[in-house]
Amino acid sequence: MKNSSPFAGRAIMPLVLGLCVLLLYSQCQAQRPDWMQGTSKKFPQQLYMTGVGSGKTREAAENQARASIAKNFKIDISATTGVVSTETLKRKDDVVSGESQEKTVSDVEVGVRKTMEGVEIAEVYEDASTGSIHAFAVLKRSKAQAILEDQIQQLDEEIVSLGKSADAADDKIEKLRLMLRRKGLMISRESLNADHRIVDLANQSVPAPFSLEKEKSKVASFLKNQFLVGVTAIGDEAQKLIQPALKYLSAQGISAKKVAPNSTVSMDVMVTLESDLEPAEQPVDDWYYCRWKVDMTATDEKTGNTLVTETKSGKAGQLTAKDARKKAVTEMTKGVVSAMESLWNTLNGEQGE
Repeated sequence: MKNSSPFAGRAIMPLVLGLCVLLLYSQCQAQRPDWMQGTSKKFPQQLYMTGVGSGKTREAAENQARASIAKNFKIDISATTGVVSTETLKRKDDVVSGESQEKTVSDVEVGVRKTMEGVEIAEVYEDASTGSIHAFAVLKRSKAQAILEDQIQQLDEEIVSLGKSADAADDKIEKLRLMLRRKGLMISRESLNADHRIVDLANQSVPAPFSLEKEKSKVASFLKNQFLVGVTAIGDEAQKLIQPALKYLSAQGISAKKVAPNSTVSMDVMVTLESDLEPAEQPVDDWYYCRWKVDMTATDEKTGNTLVTETKSGKAGQLTAKDARKKAVTEMTKGVVSAMESLWNTLNGEQGE
């Protein structure tokens, strides 16, 4: 009888280890839920929308899973744009020079609308090999449709009610507020309908009991042809403030026009801008400064009541008195736009900041 070679045993060992590793890997894979691959037999795509999230904690994984579903829906993006000014002062051979730069920046906030109250965490899986936690979120399509359809129906009822109130209103400003509120609800309705098409496998919308285009056109026509805003300005460099005010109001769809001071022309709302510039006669640390202020008053011409008052002020600095004044005027125009936003919020029935 021949003795087995020790080399044969050594050759078999790697093969055995490899098979063991493969077996353990297969067992681990078998234990992993199918939804880790993106689909689930228990929650088919025909009936559910699904999302998978991972994280070091269960809370983080669940939040990621919900967000995975939510990103399928329409998102609201609001961007606030501002101007960052930088000034550099240089001295060389007793000569002072400087440069000013302005850069437009945007701070964008993205938020997913909270319409999917039906999202649930169906399963959670902890991967022992990595220590990470995975969550599986589901949204039953029929439940989401029911939620959206209920919200759309509530909006439709309010839109119809606001339309009747707007038609019956005698006061133009009250009529304007009702119509703007109605326009906002119609925009919200379109967003909800976009989500409904995503949830519905047939990509169906919920029909409105009125013509959206006709109602929007009605609001636009009132703003343009039946509601007039006059803008007048007095004070230092006042005429340079009128154009940004008119531009802002026109962007909102309102018919606005320049009006001479003390004019008797008939308007629904009269906006008066009063500006003041106070340039410094002497420099401070080689810089000249110019203080500025703008007072805005909006009046209901029918009743004589003041709708809103707003004051904006600041101080602009540059290396020459001329440049400081020029910069102050630029900043005043930005203050005017901010004041117009307060007026717009008031006309919308909102509390201005």
